[in-house]
Amino acid sequence: MTALFTSRFLTAALAVWLLAGVGINVLAQGNSTKFRPGKLTVKPADAPTGSHARINALVSRPGNSQDYVASGGGNWQIQSHSTYTYDTQGRLTQRLYTDPATNQNLGREKTTYDARGNEIEYRVEGWNGSAWELIDGYMTLISYDQKGNKTELISEYWDNVQNTWVREAREQTVYDANNLATSFTNSSWDGTTWQPEERIVLNNVGGVATSAVIQEYNSGVWTDAYRALNLTWHVLYEIPSAYVLETFDNNVWVQDEKYTAVYDANGGHVGTYENWNGTAWENFMRETETYDNNKNYTGWLDEDWNQMNNAWDYEGEDRQVLTYSGIDVTQRIYQDSWSSGTTTLEDRVKEVYSNFQTFNVSGVQDQLAEAAVNVYPNPASKMVTVSIPANKAAFTAIVADVTGKTWLTKTFQAGEENSVYIEALPKGIYLLQLQTESGTITKRIVKQ
Repeated sequence: MTALFTSRFLTAALAVWLLAGVGINVLAQGNSTKFRPGKLTVKPADAPTGSHARINALVSRPGNSQDYVASGGGNWQIQSHSTYTYDTQGRLTQRLYTDPATNQNLGREKTTYDARGNEIEYRVEGWNGSAWELIDGYMTLISYDQKGNKTELISEYWDNVQNTWVREAREQTVYDANNLATSFTNSSWDGTTWQPEERIVLNNVGGVATSAVIQEYNSGVWTDAYRALNLTWHVLYEIPSAYVLETFDNNVWVQDEKYTAVYDANGGHVGTYENWNGTAWENFMRETETYDNNKNYTGWLDEDWNQMNNAWDYEGEDRQVLTYSGIDVTQRIYQDSWSSGTTTLEDRVKEVYSNFQTFNVSGVQDQLAEAAVNVYPNPASKMVTVSIPANKAAFTAIVADVTGKTWLTKTFQAGEENSVYIEALPKGIYLLQLQTESGTITKRIVKQ
């Protein structure tokens, strides 16, 4: 089993854990956050909501933006105008897209939160000329115990063919008498009943999880598959700074992968993956995430270890170039090198913000709802590749524009190259919906 596979499995499994919510420490911060070892690190949202889990009591949010796509030669083509709406805690509740020439509605994204500040519904709607139509979305039904701990999350997605909400996944959390999570169970809906799939069993020592066993459900029996040892944390139960991963092979635990991250004062980190070669640890992958002095996300770099040259090879990079006026981010330029095949960063999307408003908030944390999915290059002219951690089964990709029109649908089989060809699509902004056995996620892509 390759380290790439095991690292993706671990991050996906631990994502279930954090989606379920872990104890009162996490709950006190507001929205559920994503576990962020390695590739699961939360990427910036499409809407400018500031740095995740690092905002101060006084936060600034834009009311409007002009949205551009790069057209080459340093030129930009305007695509839409956006209007942002927030609740009293500065959480984004709506992003409205309008035509820059006519000011007519194009589409909108809406987010709803429960009384505890956790996101419970996300909707993508298109304008049909007279009314809004729901074209995509997901819903999370959250149950709490008397102490405020999340005990169950049921995920549903919108089926725009049947025009109904469809059950998809369930995450259950068990706590001990000290309010520490002891296990997390993930189940999928087969149309009639919930079918258990994966479980994480924690070993808490002194109020901290120092190890975890990941189990799979086979023929009515839970069987060990992986375990994470020597767990240490950058943020307790949210962001690990180190672990050693072992696989259970022929009733023997075998070392497989090691992860170590070093964090800086702004919240960025350098995370290194190593493989076990049977006698020693060898470098495998390295990631570098950067934040500026305002603790806003500015970039992500992937590198692979070249054993022949005994050096790190550049894999790809994305970057955000931010312009400030005081505490306000007035402009954000998205750049990446994924499609260039070189280390040259290319402009992709630009958003220019205006009409700022400030909010006095307390304890508000991550507003982002990104899943452990990477779509690259983005923007793209010919195709985008979909990377889904631990994807061992078929999934469906649906591409629609912001008005709700579906342009293409493709189902990928397990092991198939996950490339979505968009060369025939007109230039513009599209919504890519990925329907997998473990959940549904919608990503915004730009066709150049």
